[in-house]
Parts: sequence; structure tokens; C-alpha cells
Amino acid sequence: MAAAFDGATLGVSWSRTLDLAAGYVTDLPPCSIVQLAGALPVPGSGNSLELIQSLGRLDGVDTWPLWAPLVVENAATAQSLRRLPEIGGTLAQAGALDAAIVAVGAWQPGLSTVWDRVDNRLRLEAARAGAVAECSGRLLDAAGQPVVSELDERVLAVTIDQLQHTPLVVAVARGAARADAVRAVLAAGFVTTLLVDGELAAALSVGAPA
Repeated sequence: MAAAFDGATLGVSWSRTLDLAAGYVTDLPPCSIVQLAGALPVPGSGNSLELIQSLGRLDGVDTWPLWAPLVVENAATAQSLRRLPEIGGTLAQAGALDAAIVAVGAWQPGLSTVWDRVDNRLRLEAARAGAVAECSGRLLDAAGQPVVSELDERVLAVTIDQLQHTPLVVAVARGAARADAVRAVLAAGFVTTLLVDGELAAALSVGAPA
């Protein structure tokens, strides 16, 4: 796992890929692992809470679970949840990470688990505002700037600003359809290491400087 050293504080988001990868982690040095995004169960897959619980079973690993959904019904509900110590404490830890691992989604059907959890009005509102990428429920435009929308107030997760202040951020993505989303996340300036599959790597190379 990225930058796992004695006493490190690591942030972990969730995706199907990260969920599978966590199953291969059998040993870590003593460290703290922070759940970076609220739970968003996916049929046939796990979720961020299950992932961090799995890692927390390793010797010497302390965890900061985020006992909340990733997306809630409205901003007032999100504000109330953030005031709870067990939720607010974890979100605060996301501002003091040594490293983080996040997944990149595209703001399109089938390419973001968050897309499927919001209504069509919000999807279109965010798209019209320029959203092309989704990272832990946070939306970015093609220039890597945060997209201000109703979703941002309803999400319980690490913020773009917190990621930008994290020394090491590993981003994981797969599939050529996420190429524009990955470019947006790279433009945001917080990714230090990018892990992609061959299909996505080929798509990213198109138009790249020689």
C-alpha cells in the first residue's frame, strides 16, 4: 500500500479495483488508515466501509471508519452528520494524511458509482457546470477545477483541497472511457502517482506531448 511506513496516516477511498486490491494486502507496518468516502454499496461488490474493516484486521493497523453514506438526501442532513464526533473526526483526519489512494470516475452513466445514486436533474446540472470527473464524490471540470453543485454539499468525503495538501496521492482508473476524467484529475494537481490499465494508457497517450 502507498507510502505505508511506521506511524503513517493513509487515506483510502473505494472502487471495485481498490476493493479487489485490498484482498491482496496481507501485511502493513503499524499505521492508521482513514476512510476517505462514506459507504456507497454496489450490488455484487463491497463498499468503502467493508474495505477499511478488512484492512483494519491486519496487525498494527488502526482505522478511522466513516460511519455514513457517501451521498445523503440534502445539505442539511450532511451538515448534521458532520457534527457527529465519529464522522467529523474522520473527515478531519483526511486533512492530515501522509498518503492517499483514490479512484477516478467519469461523470457519465456506468463510469461513476455516484452518478447512479443521484437524480437526472443533478446529473445534468453538474454536467452543464462542466463536470467531467468524479473522485470520492467530488466533481472536477476539464481544467481540474472543482465544480460547485448541490452534490458537493450532500457528499461526506475527503475534499479536493485536502487531497491537494496530501504529499502522496495515488489515483487508480481503468478503461479508455475515463481518459478525459483522468486528465481532469491530473490537471487538479494532487495526483503524484497514476495507476491505469493498458487500454486507458493508450487513450491517454493520444495527443500527449512527444
